[in-house]
Amino acid sequence: KKQHKSTIDLNDKKIYYYLAECVSYLHKADALLNKYKFNLILLSHCQEFTYASLAWLATKKKIPVYVLYGEFGTCRFFYLSKPKDIFAYPSRPSSEQIKSLPIKKQKIFISEGKRLIRDRFNGKSNDPGSLLAYIDRNVPIDKSQICKQFNWLSSKPIIGVYCSNWFDYPHGSGLKTYTDFKDWIISVINVAKINDSVNWLFKSHPCDKIYPSLKGETINDLLKNLDLKHVNIASEKWNGIDLINSLDGITTCHGTIGFEATIIGKPVLVPYSGWYADLGFVQNASGKRNYLKLLKSKWYLKKPRDIEIELCAISSAIYFGRPSWQKFVFDDDIEQ
Repeated sequence: KKQHKSTIDLNDKKIYYYLAECVSYLHKADALLNKYKFNLILLSHCQEFTYASLAWLATKKKIPVYVLYGEFGTCRFFYLSKPKDIFAYPSRPSSEQIKSLPIKKQKIFISEGKRLIRDRFNGKSNDPGSLLAYIDRNVPIDKSQICKQFNWLSSKPIIGVYCSNWFDYPHGSGLKTYTDFKDWIISVINVAKINDSVNWLFKSHPCDKIYPSLKGETINDLLKNLDLKHVNIASEKWNGIDLINSLDGITTCHGTIGFEATIIGKPVLVPYSGWYADLGFVQNASGKRNYLKLLKSKWYLKKPRDIEIELCAISSAIYFGRPSWQKFVFDDDIEQ
């Protein structure tokens, strides 16, 4: 995050200072928590040196921590009771919470969740990512046009690879099997190189537009020298919903596309549980080896069942929805 690069640059001489800054915050936070008796810690974030130091050390000392966060236009408050809860970002619902809902409320949530995803497609959400993906990118596209542009057979499946912003906290939801997002993408590229039974379409994250400070390799840089007929890059002008409808399957690390694609019946494969895969509405690999094995298979033929789409809708209602009584809203964190 400090280097604004796709992966850690160990040749950067400033890395000593970044590490020193990190350790200094740990020492200062420890001294503060030892000097005074705190019954509760309130934070605006639980990532980055400043906040994470306080959150981690407070939970180690059994001091409850509340993070007063905002994202997707809703309050994203979450509670940390133990150190590993730092990786519970971004306050996702649990299977137990969903199962405990009365049947009547589940039906209401299914309807509301589907509506909220439609709102994202139609630009009615104030989430910057959805606005960039579905409104700013407004050139119509379909599968036949994509195939014509890249000289692909329309009978061949197209797999969409939805990238994350390189340095946007890859470990925030507990990613362990990959060093970072670039490491994940390279593993997908290596499978794509040898698996020409499908066509591969890589898509950069729409929020890359908000982060012009990205330094070093981009996804375009990684792919431009491959010169493989069955691997290409999605245009940044294509409309997001048109693109989803043009694809036969989608893989992402932990993007919101997991919700959006599932709702309209598209198969989604992810490499780890992240912040929603353990809820059961996407295909969740059991590990890195299993994920790469699935990528080489016909996983994209396994479309989400009605029960999985409904589960996704319930999760969407809980996650993206805002109760009518909630008048005070923390805006999306990107607005600061």
